[in-house]
Amino acid sequence: MKFKRFVSILLAALMLFGMFSFSSGAESVNNTYVAKMYICSRTKFAGHVWLYFENLTEGKIKVGCYTVPKGQGVTVSAYNTARKDGKGNYYNIDAYCLHTKGMSGTVCASTYLTDSQLKTVSDRIINRNTWTGGKNCCWFAGSIWNSVSDRKLTILLLPLLMGWKIKKIKCDTPDFYFPSKEQCFKQVGTGSGAYLKQCSSGSYKRYVG
Repeated sequence: MKFKRFVSILLAALMLFGMFSFSSGAESVNNTYVAKMYICSRTKFAGHVWLYFENLTEGKIKVGCYTVPKGQGVTVSAYNTARKDGKGNYYNIDAYCLHTKGMSGTVCASTYLTDSQLKTVSDRIINRNTWTGGKNCCWFAGSIWNSVSDRKLTILLLPLLMGWKIKKIKCDTPDFYFPSKEQCFKQVGTGSGAYLKQCSSGSYKRYVG
């Protein structure tokens, strides 16, 4: 009888330990990542490549100059004069135009970000407020993706070709948050002096691509 009682107590203890271990492990995994980052390409028209960030936390996160509330996301990309507020970084303009002008032909791949990885990405965004022929939307999104992802992309300066590269990683299209016009911004400046300016009406008229 003593032996059976010992076995019963041992089994009960192992079950409790197993439950605790499983619970602790799940909590650790859930708390590891603060955001999910997507690199996306739209291959219709001239094409375009951008980044999209989903907030996975119960609070706010910072992406570049933009604060993303709980349950929301933000697109970030570099434009030339196709947007009326000038060359450089635009926040949420892609998400707004995808919802209002169509998103067919969009392909994306994703990766999860820890807090330190998000800081790396955010710092790069703040310090890369530019657009040139050699540093266009493909370079902007691709170089930031490569700075934290294990699945590196060959940066090709044509959005159509980048779309093919993204497809080879694994397609994972997000449910893009639909921002209001009041949530669409152009970044002004770089580094610690960078700030956001509300997009003018002319920047909303163009489709993505």
